[in-house]
Parts: sequence; structure tokens; C-alpha cells
Amino acid sequence: MAYHKCCTSYGIVVKTECKRIMVLRRKVPYCIQDFFHRLHKKKEPWPSSPSLFFDVRVQFEKEWMPKMKKHELEDYKRYLKGEYYEDLYDFPHGQLRSKPKEKVSTTELFYAAYREFQEETGFHFKFTKEEIEDYPLVTLQYTGLDGSVYKQNYFIVNNTKDVASTESQVMMFDLQRIQTLVAERYFRLLHGYHQPDLLQRFMQRWMDLLSMYSSQTKFVSFDPPTPILDRLVPMAVGVLVVPFPNTIIPPGLKRISIFPLYPFRIQYTSHTECSRDGMEMLYLYLKLTGIKTIGFFKVPLSTQHHTLIPELQQLFPNLHIYGSSTFNNFRTVCHREARKSLSGGSKF
Repeated sequence: MAYHKCCTSYGIVVKTECKRIMVLRRKVPYCIQDFFHRLHKKKEPWPSSPSLFFDVRVQFEKEWMPKMKKHELEDYKRYLKGEYYEDLYDFPHGQLRSKPKEKVSTTELFYAAYREFQEETGFHFKFTKEEIEDYPLVTLQYTGLDGSVYKQNYFIVNNTKDVASTESQVMMFDLQRIQTLVAERYFRLLHGYHQPDLLQRFMQRWMDLLSMYSSQTKFVSFDPPTPILDRLVPMAVGVLVVPFPNTIIPPGLKRISIFPLYPFRIQYTSHTECSRDGMEMLYLYLKLTGIKTIGFFKVPLSTQHHTLIPELQQLFPNLHIYGSSTFNNFRTVCHREARKSLSGGSKF
């Protein structure tokens, strides 16, 4: 991120013949990118790709974090949580300069922007010198999180027929980073059950699912961007099964893990579909934790009674199951078990 009060750049927005617009998906925030640049200048050993950031995370937090500004710390926090951070998705806008180039023709500006476009995306397209003058030039000006004013100029290239890739790096899913996040989070939440083999099986199956979906030819992204079971809790006394990760549940549920039937969506170039792997992961979770109480909330009754509950009864004969109609009973039982376990001490 540039630190001038006003920065100007020239970039290209490419719209293909099939009405798709090309954007960049950054693997890491600017603060981490700047850290890699410093390692490169000092000729220190560093990962071959920003996606391997977690190999040098300790060094980054020790040497670089004290120098970061407030908005960079916020970006880093979002990155670690797998949330959206500033400029996660962006148009290729070229290098920012503190002063705009003077007495430079539109053609020269476009060629410079095109070189930056190729370097940033790994893609190229054909054009003629005469066509450059016909490309609209749009200016966008805004104030960034760092307080600086940014003036970004974009050439709009419409109906491009032959965009070709040399590196295929645009919009790639950062599988390795997500796998690291998954391992760290699940281990932190679940290692206290002292079932290392079952924990490894649980984590590995989740990583295998992400790898399987993200390797599909027409894969674009996941929704949420970091697919992870983020409503599991340590020392859980019960599990509440819901349809989706963002299902709104009643307040006041304590020591209850929320488990979605459809844990994430997969976005392809032509359509979007829901992952249907929630029950498989739930079975692994129940085996790992030994939890004996499970409830359902906002799950269609036909799905509960025709499929899910019979399977659970067969696989886990000692499981106490509460359908949606007995949700209040489920909540009462879990609260009683939570108080009992706290009075008797925690196994974590």
C-alpha cells in the first residue's frame, strides 16, 4: 500500500465477449505482501508463494506487526479469520504513483497499463493501436482506510474475444492457506477430547472435500470464502443441526455446537450448488466428541423423520435425539448438562 497523500494509477477493466469481467483475487493482504517484498530485498529465505505465509507467520508477527497501522492490523485480523479484507477482489490497476505522469499520450498510458495487466493476471488479449483511442477511460477517486486519496483510471475494454492465459492465476482458491486455517482451528477446539486418530480423520475429511470441490474445472470460489465449521464450541454438551451456516438461532444457547446440513456453497462458472456433506461430518464429529444429545432447528420435518433421525438412531443407539418440535426440551437438557459438567470440572 502506498503512503502518499494522493496516488494515481492506470489500469484495464476487461469484459469478455460472454459478458464476464476479469478481476484479481489476492492471496494475502497488502501488509503481508509488503513483508514479502522486504524479505526479497534483504535476500532472506522466504516462501515461494504468498499462499505459504504461515511458514513465516511467527517472523511476520514479531518483526512486521509492530510497524503496521490500524487499518493494516484490521486487515490482518480479517485474513486470519478467513474473512474479506481490503482489495481481496480488485481490478488490475497498475502501479500507484504519487504524481500523475505529465505529457504522456493516451496510447503510452494504455501500453503501460497493459504490461501491468499481463504481469498481474497472467492473461493477454489482442488489440490494435487504432482501437486504443476508442476505449473509454473512467476515473475513480476515493479515500482509502489509510486516509490517502486514490485516483484510479481504468481503460474499459469491451467484447474481448480471445483472452488467453499464460499462468492461470486469476481467481484461484488458496487451498493451502485454508487447510492451514482448518487444521489450526479444529485442533484448538477438539484436541481436548484426546482422540488423535478421530481428530485427524475429521480434519482430513474436511480438507479432502475442499480439495475435491476446488479442483473441479469450472470452480470459481466458495461461499463463505473460507469454508469452515465456525460454530463448533469446546466442551460442547450438545449439537444443534440447522440447514445453513448462517441460520439464525435463538439466543442464550450455551455449550452447544451448531452443525449445518449444507456447510457451504460452491460457485462454478455456470451455476451454484450447496455442499451436502454436513451429515457425514456430523457423524465424524459425534464419534470424536462422544456427545449424546442432539437437536434439530428449522430443518424440514420430512428430512428429519424420513432420513436423518433413522440414520442417527441406527449409528448411535445411545444418542438422545430431539426434533424441531421439542427444541425447548433440547435446550433445557443441554443447559442442565452444562451446569453439571462445570460443577464437576472440565476435561479440557
